[in-house]
Amino acid sequence: MVDAKKIYAEEISVRPDAMSIYWPDDVFSPGYRLRPLGAVVDFYKQHKHLPDVPSAKDVAEHGIDVARMNATLLRKVEELTLYVARQQREIDQLKKRVGRRGG
Repeated sequence: MVDAKKIYAEEISVRPDAMSIYWPDDVFSPGYRLRPLGAVVDFYKQHKHLPDVPSAKDVAEHGIDVARMNATLLRKVEELTLYVARQQREIDQLKKRVGRRGG
C-alpha cells in the first residue's frame, strides 16, 4: 500500500487483469436502455449529482476507485453522445418540416 498525498507521473497504465470492473461498451448496443433525459434532470435536482456517480459526501467518506470512476465517466460521456445524437435527429426533422412550410 502506498500512502501519498500526490503522485506525479508521465504515464499510468492499468492492466486489464488488474481491473475488477466492467467497461461500458454496452452503451452503444441496440438493447441499452438510456434513461429519459427528464429522469436524469429530476435525479440531479433532487440528489445534486448524476445517477451512478458518487455524491461528494460518498467521496469524502469512502474515496474513489480511479479505474471504476474512469469507467463511470466514460459511460456518462457515451450517454451524452446518445442524447446529443437524438436531439440532432429531432432538430433535423424539425428543420425539414419548417423548410417544407416555408417553400
